[in-house]
Amino acid sequence: DQNNHTIRKIDIKTNAVSTIAGYQGIAGVDDGAGKAARFAYPEGIETDGEYLYVADTLNHAIRKINLSTYIVTTLAGRRGQYGSTDGSGSKALFRSPTAIVLLGDYLYIADTNNFTIRRVNKNSGDTVTIAGSPSQSGSADGVGGDARFNFSLGITTDGQYLYIADTYNHTIRRLDPVTGEVYTLIGKAENAGYHDGTLTEAQFYYPHGLAVKGSHLYIADLWNEAIRVLDLSNGTVSTIAGTPPNSGFADGPPGIGRFYSPADLTVSGDYLYVADRGNNIIRRVDIFTEDILTVAGKASHSGVTDAKGDESRFSTPGGVVIDGDVLYVADTYNHTIRKVDILTSDVTTLAGTPGISGTSDSTESPAIFNSPTDVIVDEEGENLYIIDTGNHVIRRMNLPTGEVRRFAGYPDEAGSLDGIGRDARFNSPKRGIRIGDKIYITDTGNHTIRKIDIVTEEITTFAGESGKAGSVDTDEALNGIARFKSPGDIATDGLYLYVADTGNHAIRKIDLTTREVVTAAGIRGSSGLVDSLMNNVVSTPLFNSPEGIVWYDKILYVSDTGNHILRKVDLTTGEVSLLAGDVSCVDEVEEVSGSPVTKRVCTGQPLGTSAYNNSTDGTGKTAAFSGPTGIVTDGKYLYVMDTGGNLIRLVKMSTGETMTFSYSEHKGIRTNSPSGGELVGNLFYLADRGNHIIRKLDLTSLANLTKIDAQNLSGIPLITIAGTVSAKGYRSSDGYSPQFNRPIGIAADGKGNIYVADTGNHTIRKIVISTNPETMEETVGVTTVAGTPGVAGFMNSEFGFPMFNNPRGICIVDNVLYVSDSSNHLIRRVNLNTGYVGLVAGLSDYVTNTGSPGTADSTGAAAGFNDPRGITSDGTYLYVTDTGNHTIRRILRTTGQVKTIAGMPKEGGYLDGVGFDSRFRYPRGITVDGDYLYVADTGNNVLRRVNKNTGEVLTFSGNTGQSSFTPGERDEARFNNIISLTTASNTPYVYFSDSVENIIGKVEK
Repeated sequence: DQNNHTIRKIDIKTNAVSTIAGYQGIAGVDDGAGKAARFAYPEGIETDGEYLYVADTLNHAIRKINLSTYIVTTLAGRRGQYGSTDGSGSKALFRSPTAIVLLGDYLYIADTNNFTIRRVNKNSGDTVTIAGSPSQSGSADGVGGDARFNFSLGITTDGQYLYIADTYNHTIRRLDPVTGEVYTLIGKAENAGYHDGTLTEAQFYYPHGLAVKGSHLYIADLWNEAIRVLDLSNGTVSTIAGTPPNSGFADGPPGIGRFYSPADLTVSGDYLYVADRGNNIIRRVDIFTEDILTVAGKASHSGVTDAKGDESRFSTPGGVVIDGDVLYVADTYNHTIRKVDILTSDVTTLAGTPGISGTSDSTESPAIFNSPTDVIVDEEGENLYIIDTGNHVIRRMNLPTGEVRRFAGYPDEAGSLDGIGRDARFNSPKRGIRIGDKIYITDTGNHTIRKIDIVTEEITTFAGESGKAGSVDTDEALNGIARFKSPGDIATDGLYLYVADTGNHAIRKIDLTTREVVTAAGIRGSSGLVDSLMNNVVSTPLFNSPEGIVWYDKILYVSDTGNHILRKVDLTTGEVSLLAGDVSCVDEVEEVSGSPVTKRVCTGQPLGTSAYNNSTDGTGKTAAFSGPTGIVTDGKYLYVMDTGGNLIRLVKMSTGETMTFSYSEHKGIRTNSPSGGELVGNLFYLADRGNHIIRKLDLTSLANLTKIDAQNLSGIPLITIAGTVSAKGYRSSDGYSPQFNRPIGIAADGKGNIYVADTGNHTIRKIVISTNPETMEETVGVTTVAGTPGVAGFMNSEFGFPMFNNPRGICIVDNVLYVSDSSNHLIRRVNLNTGYVGLVAGLSDYVTNTGSPGTADSTGAAAGFNDPRGITSDGTYLYVTDTGNHTIRRILRTTGQVKTIAGMPKEGGYLDGVGFDSRFRYPRGITVDGDYLYVADTGNNVLRRVNKNTGEVLTFSGNTGQSSFTPGERDEARFNNIISLTTASNTPYVYFSDSVENIIGKVEK
């Protein structure tokens, strides 16, 4: 159910519909829950005996694991954000770092997609580039930035030099870490092959992992399926394990033993330990006898099991490093770090959550929010209440434990019901204020003020009429109920509530005892910028969409959002005046009753457009803001969420002097549309709305200062305490709801498993439904089988972590899942035993990792597709709706040979006929039964039937040009954007989905 991001089940006998996986309307990438640290396809791994250092490839970061406590922290890079910047810790940026080695106090990193080698101080996280030039691939030797690399995937050292597997150049490079000089040691750029011999004779085919012992450099030669050794003393290369170029699995001596894409290796004593990625196992090679032995895992069986020897399971292990009797493994597709005791073969998971990728360090909560807007702390300072606006709920976080739970409302169910806890409903609630054990909330989408009793969890409507926007005060309302319009914030003096009534451009006041509503400032329904005294003339104040408000000592401080300024409202006199912000005024002359009258018109100037945009801090009118919203106070300063500028500002209440926090960004993540906050002692909790996280600023360093200046605001720690950066969705830390993002394709394997093309997440997901035999209750588990969540791209497993780009159609034959990888214009295959992803057909470039559109009938990578969508199979052939080419294609599964059987490439139209004489218009869904293919001819709004042997095309149901749904006989029926079809030999019907009408229907064959 694409736009609901869910997987649904329909009983075709009863037509009963139920949701089995996903959370309605919530897009996301999460497979499960857990408070452990998260990784995203970690590959490289190194140790100094005290810490493990991990190249967390798709988090674009270098992580550090304390081997005593297993606490995970980020040493360098910003998790989830890529780039090439040098700097310290979070200021440095990487792009898919893959391999890592330690030399002295420095880690040397193969920063693969930057085509560079980086150096990281293991203590400070200081990062510099020592060779290569970001985004400049090539093979040139040279010094520092003059050298070029091409997707380097391996790195090691002999204590003097660094040795680099320059994978896509098929060469081994040597780098002097002191001088930065790069030299090609062996192999010839772009000359792949297999050959033992001298430095000038030897060839490699995607060399990957490296390890050194004495004068011998050991090489995991990925596509030659072998372990090679270079004798550094005489310059000769030989093969010591594997049967190149044959892949497979076999333990034994040379000529018998086999690997399947050996990815990395490490050396200890007389043994090499190898991550045999394609076989999902860990192997051991005796350096002297060259015998191969499996240490852990079982060939062709992927999984997450911690156990002994062949009872344990891995999923495409990528990196290995040994420390004494312990082998550490970067279990890449499980997103975990594993530990193997080489004496007992016991395997345990050290860090990470199997099957769940993410960015969290182990001290952070894995809860997920959707545009949280405000936070409120209880009287004891123990619980933080989070207004999770996009999820329409109120969450509660226990501050000592970090646990996040739902408190009130139901995720993604907007409504206005009063009730207890989860029975109540909200509609985009924004901000709140606590008075004792009550919280008052602006329920913005309902145009009301709600009250929550923290003790009883009862939610009631305190003011306003649910779902009815308006502007009347209580004494003006016919039914005695005042109206609000998108109220944005709320404050109190203990006797009254003050509401920033955003849509009405006014400040309203509610009596806490009688609930009477009056207008305190502004003219309801009229926007502008007018103070009480304008040009020495008493005027009626005007606001423009005020969205923040706080009370202190008989004065309201207002974020006048639309005017980009801060205002003061004196509740004793009613006077409204400017506190801070850039205001520009002009005098205009109007004729009133025949006489000229001078009128002053003022506007606020947002940050970056004002005369002071080079110095946005200042006092009064010399400061500038950009859409300020949430606002809190400590009695001396205002803390302002300058949302449009992604800043947090400090404003002196007595003078309007404005300064900007230059905080230390926790893990390098800047604030993104900060929205609301609360100050408790020296801790300022804030809702970082655009990042979907909750953070805190530790203001301890400011506590005893008599005067604060810009220098004092520099380097203050900004810490993420809940949520997953940029992961929008809903999940509490005490459990989980699987999430999808526009799932489209779906297939079953006949074993009780359901596979889903999670299109918006660019992944293939697996749903396992298990039933408790005693209670008959069903439980649903969701995992990611292939692809990188949230990352679009093209890569097959042999080159690292596989990626898809909007996969849509899927089908299963003989434990292989075939995928229409639409935006890559390719047909891909996924081995469901191993998770290995490969190419079936389509124009693909393994150097740039892109797919290209085309029309050619040919074999494998020489054939061309254009936005293929639907896919089905009769066991021998795959049948594909080549949507952008307006054709139906056939692929021989065993060879990848492609043939067009119906339609003319690039000629959209409507015509029944045979083969090239027929015409389709953007066909999408396809299914097969016997000799016939049934096709959803989406652009023509009809169902077509194609004889798969002759190519004859007939209109099966519907009428072209008619775009509304009408049930009836086949010729009388009408459709509106049918996109998917399915049938089976044991049913007389073809079932279809009509995405515009939002229905599931059936047509008799």
